[in-house]
Amino acid sequence: MKAQQVEEMTSLRTGQLEELAALEVQWTTQVSDLRSRHSEEIRSLKSSLEETHRRSQRMLLERDDAREQLLSKQREGSRLQQQSADARHEVLELSAQVRSQSFGARGLNRSLSASFLDSPVHSMSLQDARQVDAEMLDLRRRCQDLERLCSRMHGLLERGQEACERWRREGISAKSELLALERLIEPFELGAEL
Repeated sequence: MKAQQVEEMTSLRTGQLEELAALEVQWTTQVSDLRSRHSEEIRSLKSSLEETHRRSQRMLLERDDAREQLLSKQREGSRLQQQSADARHEVLELSAQVRSQSFGARGLNRSLSASFLDSPVHSMSLQDARQVDAEMLDLRRRCQDLERLCSRMHGLLERGQEACERWRREGISAKSELLALERLIEPFELGAEL
């Protein structure tokens, strides 16, 4: 009976040792598979993180460029607005001068005789008046051109501001994605506990 028990114990031990060896091989295989999958996943996440970081840096540079262009356009717009205001002021001054001269000439015409109207002095003042009218028309055209240019520059400034805001939002979004990816990857030790 003892021999039978010893034999059963031996066969049980052998079976258990075989099962233990099989389980150990299975466990080792699973651990190595998990490690390899995990390392592949880490490589993939790291490359994705690096690409996101590069894209974020590129977008930040583009946003800075857009901001610089916007500031340049704003300065140009301000300069054009100032030119337009100066031209408008000059037109108003010239217009006032022409009005005062035309009122003076009308009063003079009423009080003078027909012989004076035929004199070369009168024709010279008419020439001057025509020249002033031509200058006024030229200044009005210049003022209209400047106003159109100013309006166009305002449109460009608005589009530049919108582009800058869009780049800023995209940069913030990319940065939050980058931070979220960094939070997903936690450091760990491979093979620490077997």
